[in-house]
Amino acid sequence: MAILADSKPVSYLQAHIDELLTQINATHQPVAITENGETKAILQDPESHQSLQNAISLLKLIAQAEEDISLGRMLGQADVFKEVEDYCLAAEILERVRKGQEQIHSATDVRKDLGLDD
Repeated sequence: MAILADSKPVSYLQAHIDELLTQINATHQPVAITENGETKAILQDPESHQSLQNAISLLKLIAQAEEDISLGRMLGQADVFKEVEDYCLAAEILERVRKGQEQIHSATDVRKDLGLDD
């Protein structure tokens, strides 16, 4: 089964690696590397490889979303905005705590300070 129109045997790869690298980076077309007539590897430029990985990631996200929808795992718009708002508020408070502008107190300490832990 031919995977790509452009295929080269391993021996060609070994003898012409610089030429092949220049070719795939210029054309953005992968080259199949064959051994005994069978495709054993694909030589691809980094940009095309990253684009392919990005496309696969998006397809996985779409499949995940479709599954969530089919199982009823959805939130309404108001709920999503509320969660984002809560997250942003928590991030702001955490930042103030890190800067020493606010302190965190445990529920036990608060009850004790208010005299509720008698």
